Amino acid sequence: MLMGMGDVADASRVSALAVGETSLVPAATHHLEGARGETILLLNGTGPLTTNFIKAPAKP
Repeated sequence: MLMGMGDVADASRVSALAVGETSLVPAATHHLEGARGETILLLNGTGPLTTNFIKAPAKP
């Protein structure tokens, strides 16, 4: 699992979570996530929940 914080989808700003590691994302925090290889994800939270997708910048 790859996780990063911020308003822009910037691959240089993500870090990998190790197996079993957790991450906390406070309400209204802009973040991005992705995965490399097989990944099992468990999400836990209290709603309401809103997902706003951003457009990734074009690759040079």
